[in-house]
Amino acid sequence: MKNLRYITLLVAFTFVVSSCGQSSGSSSGENDAPSAGRNLTKSDFKGPYASEFYSIYKDVKMDSIANVLADSDLSVQDIKDIEDAYSSCMLQYGYKTEFDSQMRESLERTDGKSILSSSVSNDSTEKQEICYQKTSLPNIQMLYNNIKSNPNKEDMATLIASCLSKKGLAPQGYTADEYKYDNGEKDQKYHGVIAKINGSDSLKTGYIPEETADQKTLNQCQNNPLD
Repeated sequence: MKNLRYITLLVAFTFVVSSCGQSSGSSSGENDAPSAGRNLTKSDFKGPYASEFYSIYKDVKMDSIANVLADSDLSVQDIKDIEDAYSSCMLQYGYKTEFDSQMRESLERTDGKSILSSSVSNDSTEKQEICYQKTSLPNIQMLYNNIKSNPNKEDMATLIASCLSKKGLAPQGYTADEYKYDNGEKDQKYHGVIAKINGSDSLKTGYIPEETADQKTLNQCQNNPLD
């Protein structure tokens, strides 16, 4: 198991990070710039997502996180470790964070103040941004999800179209271009297959109050088309 020392997240990748903590029991200990001793080059990274791994590796300011990325792989434990590093960063600002199995973040104040008050809400957003940048957590979570849903980095629209066809929500031979059109990429309106699933060709809002079985299948195909 790769070791990340710590105290205790479309889209394109924007790899901006700095240090949050290295050794257990401390929320500091790494400089706010990548280590000069970091010597892997782009050619050292392998696999379909080699460039993404390298982009984070060369910019991340925590050497411990860079070491996690060095083998061009991310495990569930790696994600947990980086989430914990982020949580340590937030804790020093008075916020307790937790992540569920879907990597969704919950946040509360350690002093009991309501997270919904405007002053606390503004402050929490500011501190989250600081800790996101320090750990690159959103970029790493995104990379992990992309690897999980599309390990060979194939064209996503093609995979989704094939999934919809296999699930019986689209005709045989349904193409990536047809899916892109149906999903509103041309004029922000649903058409064809997607309009039928959602019950209309209304303006795309991305919000479905009560999902039907077909809408759940659509969501599955869009997020994990190989499942």
